[in-house]
Amino acid sequence: MITCKVSDYLTISLLPGDVDITVDALLQKGLEALYLDELWAKELFVCKCQSQYFSAIYRFGDIQIKLPYDHNYKRNGICFEFSGQGLDYYREFLRRDRIGVDLRNVSARFVALTKVGFKTTSSRFDVAFDEIIKKGELVEPCLDLDRITETLGRRAFVSKFRKSDGVPGSGEIKPFFNELDKSQKFDEALPYRFITSTDLCTGLVGKTIELGKRKGNSFVRFYDKLVEQSAKGFEVPENYVSWVRFEMEFKKTNASSVFLLYAMSKDDKEFVRKMRGEAYNLIRFVDLDHSRRYNCSVCKWWLDFLDHAAVYVLPVNRPKYNKYVRALAAQKRQNASSLSTLVMCRPGNLKSILLEGAKKSSKTAQAIAADFEAVRYLSPEEFDRVYEENTKELTGLEYWQQFLHLKNSTLEEFEAFLDKAFDDLCNNVLGALGIDNVQHVH
Repeated sequence: MITCKVSDYLTISLLPGDVDITVDALLQKGLEALYLDELWAKELFVCKCQSQYFSAIYRFGDIQIKLPYDHNYKRNGICFEFSGQGLDYYREFLRRDRIGVDLRNVSARFVALTKVGFKTTSSRFDVAFDEIIKKGELVEPCLDLDRITETLGRRAFVSKFRKSDGVPGSGEIKPFFNELDKSQKFDEALPYRFITSTDLCTGLVGKTIELGKRKGNSFVRFYDKLVEQSAKGFEVPENYVSWVRFEMEFKKTNASSVFLLYAMSKDDKEFVRKMRGEAYNLIRFVDLDHSRRYNCSVCKWWLDFLDHAAVYVLPVNRPKYNKYVRALAAQKRQNASSLSTLVMCRPGNLKSILLEGAKKSSKTAQAIAADFEAVRYLSPEEFDRVYEENTKELTGLEYWQQFLHLKNSTLEEFEAFLDKAFDDLCNNVLGALGIDNVQHVH
């Protein structure tokens, strides 16, 4: 039996965008759009701590609401974060208290806030597929971790990943296991790594297979969910013989692309089909029956697991920026103060920093140098115009339009989706949004 958790982790943010609004008022808009206002009013959320980026972090179970400092309010906005268990509770809360409303409806309402000038984003969205085999089921598992390990070791795969993380870590099961086997070798040049660890209490051995970099826009893992749940002390059904999870973790722009795809899907079935297609796009295990791996036949067990889904590629259509101008702006924004201080403390620091930088070459540095040619001979006025174009913040609508397939029908579909979601939003929180007439924003 193969099941899908449509979202196993979700992080979304609401920013003021073009609206002049206080943090408290913006928070209220977000709470109402997500139907969390009732829980907030009951004071179930308790302020636990603060962090480098957020002045206060409120937590209720596995749901967190993070409020920004004044100085980074425009950039960070208000963050809503749901872990896997937090989403389980949230889905049940919606089902119980908001009849006919599910996570997809709420996601659409959240995106629709852009219709009145706010900006919304998603920075993490996880999708998990579980293969569960029960006692008495005479079926061959698709996700055999030993077979996946052997297949990767033979290089019998095609993937979008170029290298893995250099420092090993066993993901969710790490806190419950002893130190990793020191004999395990990790090659940073490879796009995968294998991690085995043992639970000292039960003796159970857990295996995790990771592809990609944890901080990348897409990262996937296979792991023994049965061992992980047992190690955490959770009760596992006695008739479970095997429980293996395949998880795709999307971050940054890829997370927003998946979030919009989910919000616009007509139902979970359509979304799951496209996520199977994205899995096929990210990693394909193949039979080595051709001289070029790209042309090899895909393994039957992988096709069966993905239900023979057609490949689906997430749309991420970023504006074409001048890399020289963007790098210059980033340095002014992020490092100007510290660099200025270092040079004032000791002028010789500037020369040493420049010499150190000259020793390091990268594709990014080469791209910056190449894009410099495009602006090298511009007048100061022309350069200022290009600088402004390359550093301006995208509006809420412009942000989400990056994640559409570039077809007129899709754009029309997006506009119709926004109108419908916004109408639903206004039916509930029209007064709170401060709108007297819905028609003027259509």
